[in-house]
Amino acid sequence: MRQQEDLEAAKSNLLAAKEERVSLVEHAEAMKVRSEASWEAERSALQQAAERQAEAVEKSERAAVSEEIQARVDELNRHITQLRGTVTKREASAKRHREAAKTLKEQLAKSESSAADLQLAVQRLERESAELPSSARQQGQAEVSRGRGLRMRHGGGGGWQLAEEARRQVANLQGGCAHLQQRLSQVEVDHAKAVAAATQLHIEAEEARMSAAGRSVINEQLSRTVRTPSKRPPQSAHPQAPRTVRTLDARRTVRTSKPPRSA
Repeated sequence: MRQQEDLEAAKSNLLAAKEERVSLVEHAEAMKVRSEASWEAERSALQQAAERQAEAVEKSERAAVSEEIQARVDELNRHITQLRGTVTKREASAKRHREAAKTLKEQLAKSESSAADLQLAVQRLERESAELPSSARQQGQAEVSRGRGLRMRHGGGGGWQLAEEARRQVANLQGGCAHLQQRLSQVEVDHAKAVAAATQLHIEAEEARMSAAGRSVINEQLSRTVRTPSKRPPQSAHPQAPRTVRTLDARRTVRTSKPPRSA
């Protein structure tokens, strides 16, 4: 009888132990499931955060490049404005040179006309002087050499002195014409230089404008790219995602034996 009771007690203890073991196994399985779900959610959240951070870095880099291009475009626009101002100044200088050359040409034409008239007058006076008697010419020359002015006791002397004065005026006018011709040549050289410089500045301004236009197109393309970012695949979007997965897996392997964290 005593043995039968002990046997029944042992059976009941064994059944209780089996039930406790089953309960512990179920509890361990539930803990494992909850732990895996928790770590999977954390891994997904970290991966999404990494993708968002990568997109933000890419946007900031594109914005930096866009700002740099815009700064370069602004600099080129300022350079174009300066070139245009220089071109305007050079064109005004070239216009002044053209007007000065025109004035000098008019003065030269007038001087040449006056010189031609005086030359004709000299030739006429020389002919008149040659037609006078030799005694009157000699007396007129003596009067002039003694410095007695323009009045001569004979008419031939006055004609001879007027001819000499006309020759001096012709020589002076010829010298003035030569000086005007030199000035005209220098003005034409300066005008040619100013035209060449203005042409070069026009070429540089056009090249700068084309470069600025090209950079503006690149800037616009980059701005559109920043406004519409490309979609990335969820797993291979960021180079750190595989390492994050391995780290999470390692952490999950280490922490599976610990009790689950509370919600």
